[in-house]
Amino acid sequence: MNAAPPPDGICLVFRSSPRMLCVVRAAVRQFLAQASFDEGLTERVTLAIDESCTNVIRHGYQGCEDGLMELTLGIAERSGRSRQLEIRLADEACKAPSEAMKAPAPSAPTTPGGLGLHFIHEVMDEVCFDENVERGNVLILRLGCPEAAEPNDGARASSGSDQGPGGSSC
Repeated sequence: MNAAPPPDGICLVFRSSPRMLCVVRAAVRQFLAQASFDEGLTERVTLAIDESCTNVIRHGYQGCEDGLMELTLGIAERSGRSRQLEIRLADEACKAPSEAMKAPAPSAPTTPGGLGLHFIHEVMDEVCFDENVERGNVLILRLGCPEAAEPNDGARASSGSDQGPGGSSC
């Protein structure tokens, strides 16, 4: 943990308490608005991040509220002129099995569990763990930015990701 935020990004360090998630959601919404994400895509990405944080709190820290979590968001150049949102969620919980973030088949609406992971994979282009960390976990989520996305310009775009949802692996 303790990653420096990317040049066009933010980094939040917070305790593994569900009460902190409203602060995380507010920061994510503001960052995405500044990066020209439209309201609908902003809400979907925010919910995917919220689901990821909730999974760490529930499964990684097993409800213990004194664990540390670090969320980093940045916009990076990809090939050509396209840009990509990269989200990293780091924790110090026990190592999660690499298959923990595999996209599950949607369960029956009355069966609890699994819908959050399904939703994360539906929203994001890539979902994977950084396998090179020695302690804890680092979840990486990536999504192509809307065409008009320029960090910190405050403009709003109405297009979605340049690759569309699909949730491929890293």
